[in-house]
Amino acid sequence: MSGSYRVIKRLELGTYYSHYTITSTFLGLVDTTLPSGHDYDKAISGSFDITRFLNVKLEGHFMDGYGFGPYPNGFYTQVNPAGFAATTKALVLKTGFNF
Repeated sequence: MSGSYRVIKRLELGTYYSHYTITSTFLGLVDTTLPSGHDYDKAISGSFDITRFLNVKLEGHFMDGYGFGPYPNGFYTQVNPAGFAATTKALVLKTGFNF
């Protein structure tokens, strides 16, 4: 679920909610109340059009859980050797070029 609103000509604000759960795998049933059984991502964003072709976007993510494996949520054991946290907060800065 998502939504956005263009506040002024160059500024757009938005939000979305992603709800991902796993109820069964080849290993058997997974408890969706555990962090490994779900990934809920609430995000807010703001996009600013610098020019007609170039924009900058800032996103804040507030995630609960990490799901099963690296796909589709992107949590990898190689960069988290101590294990995954039950909640994650992230601030992402993106740039875009349209032609």
